Amino acid sequence: MRYGPYLLDLKEYTKDIIGMHDQKIVDFTCRYDDKLVGIPVSAGYSALYSNKILLGKYGLPIPKTWDELKKTAKYIMEQENDPTLVAYNGLLDESENGICSIYEFIYSFRDSIDDPFPEIRSKTTINALNYLKEMKEEFGLDEVFKKDMSISLGLLFQKKAIFTKLYTLPSYFVNSIPYSVSPLPGYKEGVSTGILTGYNIGVDGNIPKEKIQAAITAIKFLTSKDTQKKYFMMQNVITSIPSLYDDNELCQMVDCEFFKNIQFTVRPTSKYYGYTDLYLRIERNIYDYLYGDEKVENVVKNVEDLTKIHYVSFKEKESHNELALGIFILVVTLSFLMIGSLVFLFSGKLNEFFNYLSVDSWIISIFGLIVLISSCYTTLGPVTDAKCHLYIVLTVLGYTLNLTPVIHKLVVDFPDEIKLLKWIKDHKYVFFVLFILFDVIVLSLFSLKVFDVKVNIIEDGENFETCKIKNTLSLILLLFILIVYLMVICTSLLLCYVEWGVKTVIYDIRIYILAFYTDAFCVVLYFIFEFLSVKNYIIQFLIKNALTLIPVITNYITMYGFRFYLPFYKTDENEISATSIHVKKDTYSKSINSESNQSFIMKMRNYHNQTISESKRKKFISGYSIEATSKGANFTGTGMSGSMDATSRQIGTSTKNSNA
Repeated sequence: MRYGPYLLDLKEYTKDIIGMHDQKIVDFTCRYDDKLVGIPVSAGYSALYSNKILLGKYGLPIPKTWDELKKTAKYIMEQENDPTLVAYNGLLDESENGICSIYEFIYSFRDSIDDPFPEIRSKTTINALNYLKEMKEEFGLDEVFKKDMSISLGLLFQKKAIFTKLYTLPSYFVNSIPYSVSPLPGYKEGVSTGILTGYNIGVDGNIPKEKIQAAITAIKFLTSKDTQKKYFMMQNVITSIPSLYDDNELCQMVDCEFFKNIQFTVRPTSKYYGYTDLYLRIERNIYDYLYGDEKVENVVKNVEDLTKIHYVSFKEKESHNELALGIFILVVTLSFLMIGSLVFLFSGKLNEFFNYLSVDSWIISIFGLIVLISSCYTTLGPVTDAKCHLYIVLTVLGYTLNLTPVIHKLVVDFPDEIKLLKWIKDHKYVFFVLFILFDVIVLSLFSLKVFDVKVNIIEDGENFETCKIKNTLSLILLLFILIVYLMVICTSLLLCYVEWGVKTVIYDIRIYILAFYTDAFCVVLYFIFEFLSVKNYIIQFLIKNALTLIPVITNYITMYGFRFYLPFYKTDENEISATSIHVKKDTYSKSINSESNQSFIMKMRNYHNQTISESKRKKFISGYSIEATSKGANFTGTGMSGSMDATSRQIGTSTKNSNA
C-alpha cells in the first residue's frame, strides 16, 4: 500500500462502521502495519462472460472448471468453424490487467476454498502456469492473449468470443449484450477465482486536529449502508457490505448470488518496488515462459526473488537450511568443546600446564570466547534491528572477557616497578570490572539505535536485508569502539615486545601475538566490510561468520588449546623447563632507571633487549613446572640430573650479568 505511511489511523474513529464491511477486503486493502488507513467505498471483481447465444444453441452450461471451459470452447469452435471466433481472451497484455490475470489464474488452482494463495514456487503455481500455456497453445491464442481490454470489450459487442474474462461492468451495459456473468472457473469444481478491484477512502495523516472530526463524518456518510445501497442501485457502484446482498430490493436489480459466491484474491504488492515497476517485472518473467522458451521453474524462482527477502535459516528449506544448520552445529559444538575443556584446569595431571593464568582467569577468558561465538546466532533468520545491535554487543563483550585476563597478566609481569602496575596486580578483579564497565557504558549508547535494516534490491537477483550504520553519530560511536580496541591491542603487543624473553622462548608471549594480530585483523576487516556493497546474501553471511569464527578458533588454540599437546612434547636434553626462572624486576629497574633520560622508545627497546639477552643465556619454556614438562617428555637418565642446582646457578649468573 503505497500511501499507507502517510494516512491517518482510523481505528479509533470508525469502530462503529468498520465491522459491517467485508473483513477480507478490509484486511487486504485497508491496513498498513498495525494501522487502519482506509475504508472501502466501492469494490469490483473480475468475472467470466459466457456467450448465451452459443451456449444455448448447443445446450451447454456455463463452465465451472477450466477443463469444462476448454471442452465447451473446443466443441463450439469445431461446430461453428469460424476463424474469427475466439475461445477465450486471457487478457494477458502488458498492462496492469496482465498481472491480475496471472494471479487470479494461479489462485484458481488451489485445492479448496479456504486455502490461501499458493506459494509462488509451489507445485500448484507451476501446474497453473503449465495449464495456462497449454490452453493458449491448444486454441492458438498467442495474439489474442496479448490484446488489451478494449479488444476484449469489442469481442463482447461483436459477439465474437465464446468466453471472455473482464471486470464487473455496469448493469445497463451487461443487459445490452448477450453474455451471462459468473465467477471465473477453478481447476476443481467448487473453487473459483477473481481479482479484487475498487477504491478506499482515507484521511491525510497531516490533517489539523480540528478538522479530523469533519473528515470522519464524511467518511461515515460515504461508507454507510444507506449511501452504499443508493449508489449501487443508481450507478452500479458495487459495495463491500455483505449484508446488502440479502436486501430484496437491491437483489431485484443485481445478481446478488454472484457477489455472495465470489472467491477473490488481490494483486501483489511490495514495500520495495513501486506497483507499476513490480507488475512489469513479474509480467516480464511470466511472459518469458508463456510466450517464450524459458523454463517455468526459472520463471517462478525469478518472481519469488522480486517479492521475497532472502536470508539464511535452518527453519526453511528454501533459505539454505543446510548452510545454516552447519553453522549452528559448528557454533554449538565449539561452545560445548570450550566449556568441557575447562575440566582440565582441575586435573592434577594437567593443571601444571595451565598455570600461566589462574583458574578464574582462564574461566573468564574462555567464557569470553563463548560469548563472542554466540554472535553467530544473530546472523540466522531475518535481519532485525535487535539482531544488528546484539551482534555488536556480543562481539565487544566477548573480546573484552577473552583478552582482559591475558592483558592483566602482561601488565603484572612488566619488568619494572611502577605504582599503577602494582595497583593493577593487587586489584585484579577491579581491573576486570573496569574494562567491563567501560563496555557497558559505551554499549548503553546503542539504545540510540546505531543500526537500521536496509533492503538491498538486486537487479535480476535475490533481494536481502543487511545491517547498515544509521547516521554520522552512529559511525562516530563505532569508530570510537574500534579505536579503543586497537589501542588495547597495540598496548598488548607492546607488552609482548617488552617481555619477549622474560617468560618464554617458544610459547605464551610469542604465540599470543598471533592471537592479537588475528583479532585486530578480523575486527578491522569487519569494519571495512560494513562499507562494502555485497550483492549476494550468502557471501555476506559467510564473511560475517568467518570474521567471528576465525578469531575464536585462533584464540582458543593459541591461548588454551595448544597446552593439551604439552604433556606429549619432547624437548632436547639441554632445554630446561621452569616456572620460577624469572629475572628479578629490580634488576631491570636499576638498569633502565640508570638511564632515566632515555626516550620511551629507547626504554622499551632496552627492556626487550635485556630480556632477549637473558633468554639467550638460558633456554626455557615458561609457565610450566619442571615436574610437568619432565613428566610429559618422559625424561630419563642423566639429562635432568642436578637440574635444580643448575637452574639456581644460572639465575644467579643472569642477575650478575644484568647488573654488569
